[in-house]
Amino acid sequence: MLCPMSDSDLPAVPRAPAPGAALCAYALAELDRSLAQLARAGLARHAGIHQGRKSIRRVRAALALAGGRLGARAERLDRRLRRLCRSLSDLRDAHAALDTLARARTMLPAVERRVLRTELRTVRAALKARRDALLAERLARDPELERLRDRLVACRTRLESLPWERVEEAHLSRALERSTRRIRRAARVARTSGDIEDLHRWRRRLRRLRQQLNALASAGLGQGDAVSPDPAELDQLAWRQDLDVLLGAVAALESIDPALRHAVSAALRALPELPAVT
Repeated sequence: MLCPMSDSDLPAVPRAPAPGAALCAYALAELDRSLAQLARAGLARHAGIHQGRKSIRRVRAALALAGGRLGARAERLDRRLRRLCRSLSDLRDAHAALDTLARARTMLPAVERRVLRTELRTVRAALKARRDALLAERLARDPELERLRDRLVACRTRLESLPWERVEEAHLSRALERSTRRIRRAARVARTSGDIEDLHRWRRRLRRLRQQLNALASAGLGQGDAVSPDPAELDQLAWRQDLDVLLGAVAALESIDPALRHAVSAALRALPELPAVT
């Protein structure tokens, strides 16, 4: 005769992760990733700075998901992370300008690419020299970016000590709704004005929502009814921003002939658009 099973005999059902604890673990992992990327040396340092900034932005997106539940300490931490991220912006932009120039070159008509071969090589060499000089200057002030990484370690300690137990599923859903509303407002303004700064703001808000959805997925949490941004839309906006950064970098190259700068800039401005943002 079989004996009835008691509750203690039943197999344990895995418990869903507490939202706050899961989000905290995700943010800590991204900070650890940022520290590892910023410790890269040699030619890998440029990519490490780019990836390190990405991880810092992901941490900030996770903090925003908690809304105001983490209190004033979280707001101060977010401001610290923003300052650290911005302190690397010039280095990232200088490196990205080279990548954008390489992509732009493939988009030029073959005839124009041949005509501008010397000009493009000259601009590339000048952009590379500028990028390397900016990095050398930063490393002279902060060898191996050690001071920056120490500040990130301090941010990690602060992040871990926040009251993550206050965060519940409902707070995450409201944060996603807020991100979606901000995207709609930014899109309306950008489509009306066509201003480059408005387009950049639209792109940042789309990117923030994508980061938040990725954070929730990585943390094993639900995403509610939020819809992920269209990758083509993000790519188009990112291209516009990258091209704007490149044009600014080319215009600042005072070491080369102004006529040469003008020729390359004119070719860049005439590039075809990526698939249109609608």
